[in-house]
Amino acid sequence: MKPIIPVFDIQIELTERLKEYIKNNGGILTIAEAPQTGCCTNFLFVGAQLGKPKEEGYYRVLEEEGIQIYWDPFILKKDKKYELDLEGLFKWKTIVVH
Repeated sequence: MKPIIPVFDIQIELTERLKEYIKNNGGILTIAEAPQTGCCTNFLFVGAQLGKPKEEGYYRVLEEEGIQIYWDPFILKKDKKYELDLEGLFKWKTIVVH
């Protein structure tokens, strides 16, 4: 049985340098649960990475300025604004979610 997928619009703001980085690297971004290490946390962190999710089935897709954004409706909150930026230098760049 397929899960019932929540339906709502999310508020996402991408910096200009991140938009350029995504467009130069395939034009696709996924926002989902960030991988965690350790055993003693009850927090759910949101992360972002280039490319499509491995299992697209329940992700929502948003198109913004030529960028496809896959987002997980089970992780993101409808009342929160997510601000994404690019940090790091050269090949060690990381997408951060605030």
